[in-house]
Amino acid sequence: MNAVASGIRITSHAVGIVQIDDSASDGSVLVGRMDYARKGRKSVRHVMETGEPGESVMDTFRSSLHEAAADQTKFNHEFVTDEPIFCEFGIDEKNEGGTHLKVWFAIRPQGKLRDYVLPDGDETLGPITMVEAIELLKETEGNTVRGHVSATYAALSALAGDRKVFDRYQKQILSWTQPVLTEEQLAAINVYPGKW
Repeated sequence: MNAVASGIRITSHAVGIVQIDDSASDGSVLVGRMDYARKGRKSVRHVMETGEPGESVMDTFRSSLHEAAADQTKFNHEFVTDEPIFCEFGIDEKNEGGTHLKVWFAIRPQGKLRDYVLPDGDETLGPITMVEAIELLKETEGNTVRGHVSATYAALSALAGDRKVFDRYQKQILSWTQPVLTEEQLAAINVYPGKW
């Protein structure tokens, strides 16, 4: 996994999934969340899976679906948007001089979400529960990894075309600015072998 473009070298990636239920007639949006624990530290996050070497972003997305579904044989999804809702670049701690790309997709799950604790190496992933978006933002603002909070805002922004959703979450949608990827970041993504 190695892509070079204008100085950014993407060497790894992770894929997050924001589960959405926007079927309520009043425009309210439920968002999936889980308790996450690692090395004694706890937070609330969206499902996220780190890609294995040689794995594409979409391969990792499918692995993330395995973490989200109670039963893979009875689980499907619909993408909220054709593209990821949010991307973030950071330092790849395992590959010196490399960049770690985090990508979030929003989906409407079709099937039961995982309702049990899932041990994953040195991590513990709690059951996925659906909570109202403002409640999730209150729970996570300042209490979890910033990218997971931004992914919730990005999901609401992706749903803003629905007038009822926009009216209900106007303050949250307008208070958050979607970071614009630079030409250098876009170029790095476009040559990354794991691109979606």
